[in-house]
Amino acid sequence: MNLSAKSKDSIYQFTENLENAPKALYLNYCSVDNLVTTLIDFSIGQQLNSVVWMKISQKNTWLEEVKRFLQKDNLEKVYLYQKELSLELESTEFKDKVISFDLELDPVLEGECFFILLSSQCCSMIIGQTLEDENYLKTICSFDSKIIKSVLEKIRENIIIDDNIKSNLFINSKDINLKTESITVNLLNYLFLQQLEKNNQLEENSKQQEDFTLQISQLNEEINKNREFLGKLGRELRQPISTMKTALSLLESTKIKKEQRLRYLQLLKKECEYQNSLIRGLLELIEIDKLPIEERNTPVYLDDLVPGIVSTYQPLAIEKGIQLGYTIPSGFPPVSCPISWLRQVIIQMLNNSLKFTPSQGKVFVRASCGDKFITLIFTDTGIGIPRNEINQIFNSFYRGQNAKINDNISAGLGLTIVKKIIDFSGGSISVTSIVEKGSKFKVLLPIFQEN
Repeated sequence: MNLSAKSKDSIYQFTENLENAPKALYLNYCSVDNLVTTLIDFSIGQQLNSVVWMKISQKNTWLEEVKRFLQKDNLEKVYLYQKELSLELESTEFKDKVISFDLELDPVLEGECFFILLSSQCCSMIIGQTLEDENYLKTICSFDSKIIKSVLEKIRENIIIDDNIKSNLFINSKDINLKTESITVNLLNYLFLQQLEKNNQLEENSKQQEDFTLQISQLNEEINKNREFLGKLGRELRQPISTMKTALSLLESTKIKKEQRLRYLQLLKKECEYQNSLIRGLLELIEIDKLPIEERNTPVYLDDLVPGIVSTYQPLAIEKGIQLGYTIPSGFPPVSCPISWLRQVIIQMLNNSLKFTPSQGKVFVRASCGDKFITLIFTDTGIGIPRNEINQIFNSFYRGQNAKINDNISAGLGLTIVKKIIDFSGGSISVTSIVEKGSKFKVLLPIFQEN
């Protein structure tokens, strides 16, 4: 194919359209950078008097390698596209070896990079074009002096000559060895491309190995959490059952008094209620885990849900002498959370607030909207949470001292369920509390996004 060097194609497009151009490879930046390092190491090791032409992308690490190359006497010149980068080299003791240049093709060169290494013994070229996946380059590599000469002609014909650039600085065709046997070039290109593909596959395998190791680590962490949970569950089941067996044994006695019998029956009732609370909480945790990930990004409007739940709790609040209210402005965007999950969160938070707030107290729910999250705040004037317990209240089966003092029948899973739901929805929950003054739970829920 006969192409004009003065065409408006980019360097990569021009090279790709050349006759006998090597096939393009899809390489990550690390593979391309390693390739440049290999070429420089080869030139240094063979002590080849060399000239380099290059254009660097933002992700390339070539500049540091060229600095290393410049410290060797056999690198004679560096022609560098991008003046701001050349200034970094020109500020060193090698400034006489560095020449910056501009091209008329500047608009079409965005996203491209090239590295051309020339010597009288051999020459090599790497040209890359950024893909939509910005971690990869569509890459052409060649040792064919005819192809490299054509590319250099393309660059030379499009160089913008100014006072700082003299025409005699540019490489002539005689500097490129054109006597290389074609069979040798073809073999070298073939072996080179094979090695590149292997290196790229090694990089991919290494990344997959890292991902696999991370997955194993996360799986082990999950297994350890499950073991810890099962251990706690076993302890939670053991104590009530032991108490119930003791009570049943005492009830079998013919000498037991009526008051004692009533006390043991009350104890059995309490432990049964606790077992029921525990089983219900465990089933709710299982249901949360069963919901597929793709169904968790579900839109729900707070003003469609909160008022109805609060009104359900109004009779209980009135019975206890507690003032219960809410403020949920209309027009807020929906939050991302399955409606059944959000209902659980609101019910559990209201349950807790009403349970631990004495008569004449207040429980209030309000919402505010930010850029990415809607904040739902539950405040009460209840008994509060001691500071040393705040970090533990979301742990499975944890029951604070105030809950025990108030003889509250709870499995200690309510806030665990709340936190799990909010975490799975991409939100967060925090709490501030003062003993005998009350508590404030702040729930952040992500605003629903279609994708």
